[in-house]
Amino acid sequence: VIGLKSAAGGLVAAAATFGGFLSYDVFMSPAELWIKIAVGVAWAAAVAGAGFFVNSVQKNRVWAASKGAAEVIKVEQARRRKDYAALDRIGLDARARRERMAALLKQAKRKKSKTVANKTNDSVALAERYMAFDLLVSARADLNENIVSKDPASRIGGQLPETWKAWLQTDEAAAIESGFEGDLAVRLKKMSEEAQTQEANGRRVSDEIGAYEGVIPKLFGGRMGGEAERARKDHVRYEKDELKSESALYDTVNGAMRKRVSDKLYEQSPEFAKHRDRFDALKGLYDGPLTDATDTARFIDDKLSSAISHLNSQQTYLALAAANKRVAVTRTDANGRRSVSYEDHSGPYRAMAAAEGLAASSAASAAQEAFGRMPGLIVNLHNDHTMGVEGLRDRLPHASAQSVDAGSVLWTTWVMPPLFGLFSSMGSASAISSTRSSFRPIMNQLNNLAGEVASRRDGEDQWVNARIDEDLAEQMTRARNE
Repeated sequence: VIGLKSAAGGLVAAAATFGGFLSYDVFMSPAELWIKIAVGVAWAAAVAGAGFFVNSVQKNRVWAASKGAAEVIKVEQARRRKDYAALDRIGLDARARRERMAALLKQAKRKKSKTVANKTNDSVALAERYMAFDLLVSARADLNENIVSKDPASRIGGQLPETWKAWLQTDEAAAIESGFEGDLAVRLKKMSEEAQTQEANGRRVSDEIGAYEGVIPKLFGGRMGGEAERARKDHVRYEKDELKSESALYDTVNGAMRKRVSDKLYEQSPEFAKHRDRFDALKGLYDGPLTDATDTARFIDDKLSSAISHLNSQQTYLALAAANKRVAVTRTDANGRRSVSYEDHSGPYRAMAAAEGLAASSAASAAQEAFGRMPGLIVNLHNDHTMGVEGLRDRLPHASAQSVDAGSVLWTTWVMPPLFGLFSSMGSASAISSTRSSFRPIMNQLNNLAGEVASRRDGEDQWVNARIDEDLAEQMTRARNE
């Protein structure tokens, strides 16, 4: 603290001395003023940087002398020895230490004391810092114990990923051979339950590391910053090797199991087959021709919006260019005589206006090219078998139902003339805005159609999965009773 106060005092004194240089002269030329501003900014940055550096040195000294720093070294040593028992003990001790300090801190705050009642009478701020240090120790101990231990009871990840893989391979082979999925489903249920605990443990250690990161210097992290980086690497490894690895395994095996049950029900139940066929058809419609049309419509709308924005920016830069066409510039010669001349400062603004114009033209051209593909996409939707079965053709963009059986003619005669005329005359933001306003109802109709198809698809998906769940629940009951 004394070091920080001394450094701060020195910096303030230096800044005061430098203030004379930054004094403003009303007769100062713009160039001289900008030079002083630039030097002042650089000086302020140097002063701030020095302050941050001193702060970093002080915080790292506190860390280096702490119990937490010594315990982190023990974590590294135990990891190299693969001594999971030592890692477990280090983690438990760190949590116990933090709990004791938390109790002392609570007592100090209740008494409105600036220090805690431990042997060294640490300040409240230092006590909070020590608690954050111990959180780092416990987090690193848990993460490294998970790496070296093979005991599920001592690992925050529970069973080893390779253990789950071996169990599932055995159960899946038996299920495929016998046609009975109960034992495999029970195993997957247990794996899913463990995954919830794994994720909770992952969030906990991440929060513990985050608490430590909250007390390290924002700049010039030094050794403290290095400890945070190592802890985050441990956490990333836990997520990759434990959570993501087991999640991918679960999804693969569970997906294959549910498909086998679905195929069995498809053969056994005409009602199930009807619902699954409808789901497949709706999914194919949504993922295929409908997504092609809606994505293209949104692309057109986005590009039109971009063109409008660029044209508005172009007008702003053109106005600035006009305002800076003739700028008064005052100069002072060696004898102190001042003269005024006029200069053209519009160049940068004209260049930016030209760039915005090119960007607007590019966006408008992209919109027009995509618009040319829309008739074919609408025709594809009109001719889609599922659209007819579901009675959705009348929801496509059209003026009236009289030409509904001639999709290409309908699109050409109703949609193309007004919009194509606007596209061909684009050049101002207002013209493109008019084009966009004319096109948006078409896009909205397609989006509404997509929403309807998605709703019907999801309804069938829920029905199908509910029947699969019921079948698996019955098989799991049999497996538990046998």
